[in-house]
Amino acid sequence: MMKDNIMMLGLFSNRHDGPAFQDGVHLGEGWHLSDATGPWSRRRKTELILLEDHFKGAEMLDLQLQAFGATVAKPQGLTVDGEGLDPQVFTIPFNEPVQISVQCPRFVNGRGTLSFVTEWLESPFAINGSLDDRLLGIRPIAVTHCVDHSFDSLFFGDVSVCSKHAASGWALPDVDGVWQIEDTASIQVSPTELVNVDSLTLNFMVINSAADPLSVTLSHPEFGEASGEFSNSGNLSLQMDRVVASKGREPRSVDLVSELNQLIKVLSVGRVSPHDLGMSEDTRKLGIKLVSLEEN
Repeated sequence: MMKDNIMMLGLFSNRHDGPAFQDGVHLGEGWHLSDATGPWSRRRKTELILLEDHFKGAEMLDLQLQAFGATVAKPQGLTVDGEGLDPQVFTIPFNEPVQISVQCPRFVNGRGTLSFVTEWLESPFAINGSLDDRLLGIRPIAVTHCVDHSFDSLFFGDVSVCSKHAASGWALPDVDGVWQIEDTASIQVSPTELVNVDSLTLNFMVINSAADPLSVTLSHPEFGEASGEFSNSGNLSLQMDRVVASKGREPRSVDLVSELNQLIKVLSVGRVSPHDLGMSEDTRKLGIKLVSLEEN
């Protein structure tokens, strides 16, 4: 019996002969035998083998998975890599299934390999006293062609866009945008929307006079800062470029612990009201009027 188990486990360490996980996907190395919940990783490094016939033409993939025992206090770190890819690093704080978007690997002889490296493994016995003492990492649930998560351009005269992305510091939207009514406002953008974005452009308007321009600073953990001083001169914009730490294949990180890490902060110094400028009876101190956010 022991010999049979060793022979069966050998299937999981042969990257070309692993059992089918789903249509177009086979298990590579590093997996336990599938049980009622599916295959769990038994090593920190594991692989899925993708068949080119099933994923031909795909640039991005949606991967549903579960990180065993992950919590906010002890999130699971997962690095996804493959042939011809830039490694991506995900921080997963939930024991429940999550969905992430990953690049499709290069296919060689009809096969492409996605490799996964977890930071740690844990057993059900250690967590809840279960009789199951296997060390577990991640459990793949499904691999599918990616639904496009990018937004190209967000128009903030749209109430639905404002309700989702205008996080704090903004008034109710007008037909052509939304006014900043606090010194610091924020724009919410999902990590998956920014994974393959190299720069962002914020388009806006101001009402300040040339004598007293508005100082505007944008900041984001992955795109650094951009700033400028602006007066009432029509349509304006600031561009933020992704910060590159160093040359080479740097992992791009997606932190699922808190999407607050993905807030774009808008700091406006010198806000003024239309009443102060003799334009109307509106006494609100206004910063920028956010018109749109564009991916570049």
